[in-house]
Amino acid sequence: MDSISPDETTTAGGRLARGRARRREIAVEDAAKRQRLVAELLAELGRPAGAVDRDTAETLAATVVRADVGSGRCASCIRSFQAVQTHWSRHA
Repeated sequence: MDSISPDETTTAGGRLARGRARRREIAVEDAAKRQRLVAELLAELGRPAGAVDRDTAETLAATVVRADVGSGRCASCIRSFQAVQTHWSRHA
């Protein structure tokens, strides 16, 4: 039966802790991105935002942030988001 040395446990535990910490950092960064996108969308309305406007903006922002894959973004999600932004701007 193989035994794990204390050094291996500490190293694995350290990697796991760093991974959890990084996931928390990413979650905070994503929340900030979502909030910025929601603010931009609602600002472009040119009128007070209603409940449906806020829900729609939050859904679109969450979709865009979720579509962020590594260093790139899902192109079709971005195009959809931009199309809605354009539509919203024209009909505000």
